[in-house]
Amino acid sequence: MNEITKPDEAVPVRDLGSRLRAARESKGLTLEELADQMCLLPSVVRDLEKEDYTKFDALIYVTGYLRLYSRLVQVDEREILSLFYKNPINRADKVIVENKLSISSRLRISPLLFMVVLVTLALLIGLLYLGQ
Repeated sequence: MNEITKPDEAVPVRDLGSRLRAARESKGLTLEELADQMCLLPSVVRDLEKEDYTKFDALIYVTGYLRLYSRLVQVDEREILSLFYKNPINRADKVIVENKLSISSRLRISPLLFMVVLVTLALLIGLLYLGQ
C-alpha cells in the first residue's frame, strides 16, 4: 500500500518539538505571539518546543500547555499527547521531582538558625515593649 501525498501536503514530522514548531510556523505565528496567546513567557513555549520539561513544576502543567498549544495551532491534541507519552520519562514526575528536590534542599533553613532568629525577634519586641 503506497501512501500518496499531494504536492502541497506537508510530510508529518515525527518528534513532538519539531511538530509543534512546524505547526506554529505554518500558522505564521512567532514564538512571542504564541506565548502571548497562551499567557506564558516565550521561554516556556521554547522549552515545550525543545522538549525540555525540567523547568516545569509538574507534568500536569506540561500536558495542559501541550493541549493549549495544540488547539492554538490547530493540531490534534491527542496525537501530540500520544507523542509526549511515548517517551517513558514523561510518564512520571521523576525528572520534575528530582529537580524540585535539588532546589528545595538548597533553600532549606536549619532548625537551629530558625530558632536563633525567632528568639532574637522575641527579645527585640520585648525590649521595645518595655521601653515604652
